[in-house]
Amino acid sequence: MKKKMLIGTLAFGMLLAGCGKEQATDKTVNETSNGVHKTQEQAESQAQAQAEEAAKQNANIKLKTVEQTSHSFYDEIMEQNSVYYAAVIQNNSKEIVDVSSLSIAFLDKKGTVMGSASSSVFISPEVLEPGQKAYISTTSEISGKPENYGEAKLTVSPEITERRTKVLPISGVALDSDESNIFVKGMVKNTSKNPTDYITIAAALYSEDKKFVGVAYGQVQSTLNPNNSVAFTTVTPNLNGIDRPANYAMDAFMYEWPKETSGNDGDGEVTN
Repeated sequence: MKKKMLIGTLAFGMLLAGCGKEQATDKTVNETSNGVHKTQEQAESQAQAQAEEAAKQNANIKLKTVEQTSHSFYDEIMEQNSVYYAAVIQNNSKEIVDVSSLSIAFLDKKGTVMGSASSSVFISPEVLEPGQKAYISTTSEISGKPENYGEAKLTVSPEITERRTKVLPISGVALDSDESNIFVKGMVKNTSKNPTDYITIAAALYSEDKKFVGVAYGQVQSTLNPNNSVAFTTVTPNLNGIDRPANYAMDAFMYEWPKETSGNDGDGEVTN
């Protein structure tokens, strides 16, 4: 009898111990789960705070379209209806911004989209300091007849950045042209202390009566060491029927990437 009672007592004790262990385990799981939830809440709260701060910063980014022109034509080489577009935008904010994320919509006279361009758009420089200008150009295919083309709409999504550009001096500039292209040739010098393998050159082109007619764009992607110079050629295609420009505003830019970059995305205000 005593043996049976002893076995029963041991079994009951083991049951209580098991329950206690399960309760302890549940407590540990709950505490761990609460810790995970707190970490998620903290991350979400931090992300929200960063988004709000980004919105405040982006509200201060103001871009202005200084020059803009476009015309439609039939491209005999590509055998397609196309639009040539060029513009000059200016950073009117106190922030240094990356403006490489942009798109252009081409509309007919009724406001219907005939085509668009984004990845095929040339821009120099990609990073703008306060008051600095960027030169933009592209040629894009459109649906419908060239005579139905109406206008282009430029949208830029700037990002505050730690990237920088350095303006490089240009010399020996000359204008040249053929039946469908306008060329700007010259020399660019690396006046920085570092070698570079990425330089863009761009020029806003104007007619004799100071009318904006397009943008010439070019690149130097071979390594250019400090104090060395290299020849460049920029080109403006698809300016059929336009006389060789009489004036130009031109710059060359060297790009510098920091080891770590930070920025905030946002839609910049573009005013005409």
